[in-house]
Amino acid sequence: MKLVLDSSFAMLWLGGDRGSKAVAEFDARYHAGALQMHAPELFLAEAANAVWESVEAGQRTLDEGVQIFDNLKDVGVELHRHRDLAVPALDLALRRGMTVYESLYVALALRDVLPVFTADRKFAAAVEDLVEVIAA
Repeated sequence: MKLVLDSSFAMLWLGGDRGSKAVAEFDARYHAGALQMHAPELFLAEAANAVWESVEAGQRTLDEGVQIFDNLKDVGVELHRHRDLAVPALDLALRRGMTVYESLYVALALRDVLPVFTADRKFAAAVEDLVEVIAA
């Protein structure tokens, strides 16, 4: 299955949260070798920031945060250049009242006709009429 993976979903998954049915199914498909994950380049910076926030908030230790981020590089997410997504992302952001950051994921999903996996329910609700959304 090909999909667009956003950082919020990746952090739940890599952080070991299997309470969500979507995350548990995602994990099973990943371990079966049945996923092709795609994301805009921003994915790495957003994931790093999410790890930083969780460490700062005391939800994870520094070592746990570093390990989660280190695991991220081994999962095989294909990153797509912003320059290829920027114009449609800006258009989406301006027309839909979304951030350009969120719009980069949607622009990629629209371009390649892929579902978006996210743990951000507000984001999911804002784009479910445009793309298939799997929310954790």
